Amino acid sequence: MDLSNIWKNRDEEIIQDCLDEAYSKMGYRVTNYHRIDRRHEKGIDLSCENPDEKIHIQTKKKPLKADIKQLKELSKSKANKKIYVYVEMPVVAFKKEMEKTKNVDFWDNEKLHDFLIENKSTKYLRILFLSSNLVRRIVDILEKIAYADKTKPKPLENDQVGWWWVFKDRAVKLHGSLELLRDWYQAEFLKKDKMEKEDIEKYLKNIFAFFNLIDQNSAYGLSIVTDQIKRLYPQLLSEYAKITEGRSNWLKMPYISRVKACYIRELIENWVIPEEETIASFYSQINFYIKNLMEIADAIEDGVDWVAEDKFGHEVVK
Repeated sequence: MDLSNIWKNRDEEIIQDCLDEAYSKMGYRVTNYHRIDRRHEKGIDLSCENPDEKIHIQTKKKPLKADIKQLKELSKSKANKKIYVYVEMPVVAFKKEMEKTKNVDFWDNEKLHDFLIENKSTKYLRILFLSSNLVRRIVDILEKIAYADKTKPKPLENDQVGWWWVFKDRAVKLHGSLELLRDWYQAEFLKKDKMEKEDIEKYLKNIFAFFNLIDQNSAYGLSIVTDQIKRLYPQLLSEYAKITEGRSNWLKMPYISRVKACYIRELIENWVIPEEETIASFYSQINFYIKNLMEIADAIEDGVDWVAEDKFGHEVVK
């Protein structure tokens, strides 16, 4: 599983939220100074306490020379354990200071991942899924549809049905592949009465291996065809956006005509991998995400048929 892109385009506050959630689940009382009193952090973003222990945590995506001061403040703070979390390689000056600082534990991307998985951070699980090539590709495709101009679609021509058939073929493959993944995971999930950390790691590794295959064999091709249609026949995407808007399985899709552009991608991400607070377990959340991805692929496939039926007079045959 590639961890290198997990925090790309994510800010430090999300790392803190994941740690906050994990330590809270472990029974610690967590104070997030970065949110409530940033001026008086003094090298501490999170303070986690239980009757026996106090832990101070500082987070930084990529530590720079200017961050050495915060590291020294963390080192001098009064706690049983001090942790400095970073997810990108620090600059040389900071690395030298790390080597001199013996009373602070340093967590890189991998140590952070292990801790958050072991303690079942659902916020981190969502970030993990969103970082996969497959999910990013699906979000990219939906974003292109969201930006399609629905106001002035041009008349469609019959010779465009060939392109639409290729689009349909790729959408069917994506839907079918995700359906197979859903069925496999549900069957495996039902075999287990309880899952340990090793089980979670194994299933996540297998799921992301599946994701890579699905991305290479269907989602990538669907993305390429979407780009070609956008370039050659933009009216097809215009019709697609116009026809799908308001349909029951597209209600959560944000369109540029009614949502500010700066929110589009975030809202699409929340449709594809929703922020859910009420899922019963970590494993059920994995199943929920896979099932939701399958339903998104099904919605994409439905949209192809609606355009074909409305403009070409028949459904595109699978």
